[in-house]
Amino acid sequence: MLGWLRTLLGGKADPAPRLDVVETFDGSKLDQAGRNDMVRAQLHQMGDSGQAERHVIHFAYPVKDSAATAAKVTDTHLLPFTVADAANGGLRFEETREVASAAFDQITQSLSDALALDGWDYDGWECAVVKDGES
Repeated sequence: MLGWLRTLLGGKADPAPRLDVVETFDGSKLDQAGRNDMVRAQLHQMGDSGQAERHVIHFAYPVKDSAATAAKVTDTHLLPFTVADAANGGLRFEETREVASAAFDQITQSLSDALALDGWDYDGWECAVVKDGES
């Protein structure tokens, strides 16, 4: 998934990267919970434990040669999300929730797995920073 970055930095891109595991610069592998932990670490540095509810946006994009259209993916994965178009032919899956729990990791893993079955790549999530004690 980060093959373009590795190529940019002078390395070789993986010929067929796995969509469910990300390789870090040190060669270690991250599953979806590990990827979530990376985002949560950034939130923590800004004083956000991830426990407060907030607007969360998940992104998905078709993998090259995917036969599944955005309409099919939307029909398949609508609940419990609000779905909207994203840039470059992708989709945004939006919800309001916390991002600190194992339940959140399960949702992102399930969404990633289901999208992969349709030939789409779960590209992660973003949210606003909610500093602890604020809402």
